[in-house]
Amino acid sequence: MGGRASSEGDGVVTFELDPDTGAYLFACGHKGAGKSKFAEWYFRSYPYARLVIDSNSDVDPEGRFTEWIDPAIDLVAPASQGRPPVYRCPVPDLGAWAASRGGEPGYFPSWRYEPDFSNAHWRYVVDAVMGEPPTRRGAGSGFLGLGQPVAVWIDEIGEFDPVGQTPPKFAQVLHKGRHAGVTLIMSGPRPKGVDPLCLSQADLIAMFDTPHALDRERLAEHVPVSRTELDALLDNLEEHGYLLFEGPPSRELSIMAPLPLERLEGREPRGEADSAMSFAGQDSEH
Repeated sequence: MGGRASSEGDGVVTFELDPDTGAYLFACGHKGAGKSKFAEWYFRSYPYARLVIDSNSDVDPEGRFTEWIDPAIDLVAPASQGRPPVYRCPVPDLGAWAASRGGEPGYFPSWRYEPDFSNAHWRYVVDAVMGEPPTRRGAGSGFLGLGQPVAVWIDEIGEFDPVGQTPPKFAQVLHKGRHAGVTLIMSGPRPKGVDPLCLSQADLIAMFDTPHALDRERLAEHVPVSRTELDALLDNLEEHGYLLFEGPPSRELSIMAPLPLERLEGREPRGEADSAMSFAGQDSEH
């Protein structure tokens, strides 16, 4: 994960990441604490193709920075003998997408997919929509099959990837997607119920107000402070403030001020974004 801290003109300290190398982020906190806005900040700052899995249909209902998509999904093998079904989604045709919008150069899609919960196997459908990066063994599939740096934001990660129920393609993404330039953004209220790999593989963990003791216990397993110290830090966060843990090699835990969300306004949905993603409002390191 390439990254550096810098100070903007107004004195706000930011943490910038290289979008070409890929990074994994995990954000948690109760409803309204700020985790989704943190994820949105990163997502909208990403300069290449991006996809959000919007489980509650509330990330961008007015389509301000995303386009709703309904991709073709093939059922390769139905569920049988306790095995889940296998779905496959073709790689998107970015050339056709750009041509439909006048072929403007330097533009990338910002898509939104909303799962169909009427399908009992919806997790495997979402797994197919995200797909897998191409490898030496063959072509990829779905959005990740584009074979270029991309960002995927999974809102309500606990619904998609609960403990012990990780879909097969996503399991590979957690292990190897970063090497293919995948930036993965995961947000949800309860880290305790999420597959442990989501936290252990994260380069950055943003901890907003997370009141439940079991959730704090899970977070304490990944940060360089005791559970007692973590409790004190979380209990004294200002409104919409958060803790930001940067994984190896630095393993630093910082207290962050609320994000300046007004800076998100005015960003073009598919325009050429900034060359790096920023996390704003760093106060101090612990």
